[in-house]
Amino acid sequence: QMSTPSRLSCRAMSTFSLSVSVAIGDAAADIPGSPFAFPVSPGALDGHRTTIEGSGLRNAVAGETTNFTITAHDQYGNRLQAGGDSSALELQVTQSGLSCCESAVVDNEDGTYTGSYVVTQVVGDPYILTGMVAGVEKATIRGITVTPNVPYSETSLIRGAAEQGRAVTTKWNAAARFTVDMMDRWGNAVTDEDQVDAVSVGISHGVTDSTAEHGGIRRKLNENAGGLRLVVKYKVTVAGPWDIVLTFADGAKPAETAVWAKAEAPEMDEVTKIGRASCRERV
Repeated sequence: QMSTPSRLSCRAMSTFSLSVSVAIGDAAADIPGSPFAFPVSPGALDGHRTTIEGSGLRNAVAGETTNFTITAHDQYGNRLQAGGDSSALELQVTQSGLSCCESAVVDNEDGTYTGSYVVTQVVGDPYILTGMVAGVEKATIRGITVTPNVPYSETSLIRGAAEQGRAVTTKWNAAARFTVDMMDRWGNAVTDEDQVDAVSVGISHGVTDSTAEHGGIRRKLNENAGGLRLVVKYKVTVAGPWDIVLTFADGAKPAETAVWAKAEAPEMDEVTKIGRASCRERV
């Protein structure tokens, strides 16, 4: 019982971030305004309890920014609700023991941070990603799986397109053939068939603007050195120069020209009988 004005000290301890209500009074009545509510906020960033997660820790696409999430917690596991701890977060991607790639950490100002990096090579020495939080090593990923990007015009290799002297034909066994080794911008062999299917092949006559229709072009895919090789066969019936253009997602590859010669006149050795009249040699 408090009969005279007094100062009462109250210390609350909690390992949870929450709102607390405390009632203060004596046997006769509560103090006006009681119960008193006050929040319990998270403590400081703790490296042991902070988490790093996301598919970007193990998988990446060559040349694209790969992201993952860092979620800050205090020593009791309470999630921090505000940012400001970027200086305590470190991210490094190495290859053959050397720092090799662009990386960054962005403060989302809500207790989470976005880690990001860019890698470009599918084969070669493995990439190693290391994440540190307040001096504590939270992630060491050895061997990030890197997927090739889309086919790229400048690095994809066309072989056999600029053929000269072949005679025009209507037969597939006499058709022309060329190949394209599909590579992404960083020289990685492309392995996704849908991405290769998106590459268009155009064959047009350099003088008459005639085109080799779809019925005159055949495509198929072969595996080559860990990637995909596009094999194109085509036949045309008009002699002269034919421009071959491949169009990729980033634009068209410069045309290669195949020059087709006129077909030779067929030699007819047979004698054709016309009605009941005498036979004559057809020329």
